Amino acid sequence: PGFLDRPVGVAVAPDGTVVVTEERADRVQRFTVDGTFLGGWGGRGTGPGRFMSPWDVAVASDGTVYVVDVDNHRVQRFAPDGTHLGSFGTRGSGAGNLFYPYGIAVAPDGTLWVADTRGHRVQHFDAGGTYIGGWGGSGIDPGKLSWPIGVLVTPDGTVVVADYANNRLQRFGAEGEVLGVWRAPFTN
Repeated sequence: PGFLDRPVGVAVAPDGTVVVTEERADRVQRFTVDGTFLGGWGGRGTGPGRFMSPWDVAVASDGTVYVVDVDNHRVQRFAPDGTHLGSFGTRGSGAGNLFYPYGIAVAPDGTLWVADTRGHRVQHFDAGGTYIGGWGGSGIDPGKLSWPIGVLVTPDGTVVVADYANNRLQRFGAEGEVLGVWRAPFTN
């Protein structure tokens, strides 16, 4: 505990605590902003509070910690102290199912956006994990996604997606309308 083993996700809680996911160690750790270890939870497995490649992490305004559990095809919810509060998602391609999700963001309204990476889509859930909607689908046209890895939500509710295999970012309204696509020319 307190040492990091392939950290991949980081978020700041409302109280200033830094929350880190570790892909190889299959755990979550909490630190003060100066690096003092506060605690952690997890371990490899499929049960509640266990992980198989935890990747991204987001913290809601009430301190709830959401962790994307990639190989378990789910998102897990925790209290700030690591108490397991529930999970949502099962492997699949249907509405609300997840297929190797990698990114998560909490919107200003408290809802969640999940980058469902191998599902080539972004899905929207309420704070408890109930499916609200989503969009995407594999492709290169605006609005289509190819391996979306990261997602964030701006203060005005705009959803920005890191469209990994298409080498671009896409900006969407909350209903999935494309607001912009941008990519920079490749330079070395």
